[in-house]
Amino acid sequence: MERATVITSKTPLSLSSDHIFTPTPTVYKNTIGLLRKIVSEETWPRTSKARSRVIRSVDQSSNKQVDYSIQHGSAEFDGERFQCGSFTVVNEDLVSGNLPFANELFPELAKAVFELEGELARRSPVAADGVHASDGVRPVSTHCAVNRNAQFVPHVDSGRGAGQSLSMIAGLGDYKGGEIHVEGQAYDIRYVALEFDGWKQRHWTAPFDGERYSLVWFTPAGNETNVKHETDFVEYSAEDRMARQLVAEHQKQLPGFPILMFRSDSTDPLVIVEIFDSEKGCTYELKHQIWEGNDQPEDFSLKGHACVLDIGAHIGVFSRFALAAGCKKVIVYEPEPSNLELLVRNLKSTDDSVDIIIHEAAVAHGATGHAQLVHARARNDGSKNTWRHALEEYSQYIDKTIKLSSAKQEGKLTRTTVTAVPFFGGALEAGVTFVKLDCEGAEIDILLADEAMDAKSWMDVTHLVFEWSFTKEKRLIKFHKVISNLKQAGFRVAYDGQGAWWDKEDSQAMWTFHHDLVVFARRQL
Repeated sequence: MERATVITSKTPLSLSSDHIFTPTPTVYKNTIGLLRKIVSEETWPRTSKARSRVIRSVDQSSNKQVDYSIQHGSAEFDGERFQCGSFTVVNEDLVSGNLPFANELFPELAKAVFELEGELARRSPVAADGVHASDGVRPVSTHCAVNRNAQFVPHVDSGRGAGQSLSMIAGLGDYKGGEIHVEGQAYDIRYVALEFDGWKQRHWTAPFDGERYSLVWFTPAGNETNVKHETDFVEYSAEDRMARQLVAEHQKQLPGFPILMFRSDSTDPLVIVEIFDSEKGCTYELKHQIWEGNDQPEDFSLKGHACVLDIGAHIGVFSRFALAAGCKKVIVYEPEPSNLELLVRNLKSTDDSVDIIIHEAAVAHGATGHAQLVHARARNDGSKNTWRHALEEYSQYIDKTIKLSSAKQEGKLTRTTVTAVPFFGGALEAGVTFVKLDCEGAEIDILLADEAMDAKSWMDVTHLVFEWSFTKEKRLIKFHKVISNLKQAGFRVAYDGQGAWWDKEDSQAMWTFHHDLVVFARRQL
C-alpha cells in the first residue's frame, strides 16, 4: 500500500492550480461513487451539534469558510445548504439496537465503508508517531464518521476506544492540501489509510482546495447501542470497575497515603477516570500543544510545580495526582460536607516531605462571608451526583429568571450554609504556580473580574486550568471576555474547538452544546 507522506515545515507544496489528480484507486471507487451520489441528490444530512463544535464550515463551491447558521439562540453546521459536514454510520454486522438515521438513509454506503476498512486493514495502514500499527490485524470497527469538505480544528475525541484503541482515517476525492495533523505532525492521507489514537492524540485538518471526503473508523466504549455477542453493557458499573483498577495502579505512586476511597453508585468513579486514566490522559493536562506565538509544541502538565491550588477539590483525586507528579505542597478548597469527609481521609499522609492544607470553604468573587450551597440532585439513572454542588447563584437547578427555586424545584433541593472566600486576595496566595479552578459556575465572575486582567493579581501563577460552565452561562460573548482578560494578563490560551465557527465575538451567539469546556492558560514570568 502507498505510504503516507510526512509533511514538514520545509516541505514545499508541489501542487499547482492546474494540478491533474491521479485516478481513484480501485479499492475506493465504490465508496466515493456512493458519496458523490449523496451530494448530487442533495441529501447530505445536517451535522450534529456535538460534531459541529469542532468543524469549520467550508462552502462546497469555493471552499471558503462560511458561518454556521445561527437562529433563535442555536447553531448547527448548515449541511443542507452546503452539502458538507459530518455524519456517522455503524456496522450492522456488529451493532444491534437503535441504529443511526444515516444507516436507514444510506444502507449501501454503510455496507461499503466497512468493506473498505477491511481491505485497507489488510494492506497495513500507516501508523502516526506515538502508536503501533495493527499490521494487517486491525479488528473491524463498529462506527465510521463520514465527512465532506469538513475542516476540523484541534481536538481529541470524547470517550475512549473499546477493543481497538486506534482510529483509522483515509481521504478521498480530488483535493490538494487537507493533511491531517496528529500532535503537530502532518500526514497526507489522500487515498492512504492512517491509524492514530483519536481519543488521546490531538488532531486537526489542514486547509484544502477541491472536493475532500474523509472516513474515520473507530469503536467507542460505552456507546448507547449494544455490541452483538457481548454481555449487556452497564455504563455505571463499567466506570466503577475501571475506577477501582485505576485507584490500585495510582496507589503504587503514593505509598505514604491510604488507598483512595470513593463511593460506589455515584459520580466519584467518573472523576477518577477523568484524572487517573493513563491512556486517555488527565483531563487537566495537555500534551504537545502549539501555543500562540510559539511554533514548538509544549506540554501543559503538573511536572515541575512545587505548589498547586486545587479549587473544587471534590474527594481529592486531582490533589493526589499532583502529589504523585512530584508536587510538594497542595492547597485545597472544598465546601460540600460529604466530599470533604472523604477528601480529608484521602489526603492524610505519613510522608513528612509534603505539605497539604485543606480549607472547608467555597471560592467565589467578592468578600469573605457565608453563602448557600445547593446540593446536586441524583442523576437520571438514580446514582448519587457528587460533583454538581454549587453556590445558589450559580446552581443549574435554580430558575435564573427569578433567582430562586421554582415551586417544583423547591422541595427537591437541599442547601447547606458554607463559608465563601474570594479567589483574588483570598484563596490565591504567593508561591502557587499551578491553579485548577473547578467551582461549578463561580469561576464565571472570578474570571470576568477586573483583577483577572491584571498580571499582578495572578502573583506567581504560570499555569491555570478551569472548566467554563456553559450550563450556567451560555452567552459566548462572556466566554470571549474571559479569554481576553487572561490574554491581557499575559496568558496564552488553548481549548478544544479553538478556531471553530463559535470562536469569535458575537453578542447574540449562544453555546448550544451539552458539554462544558476545559480551558488551559499558561504564561512566562
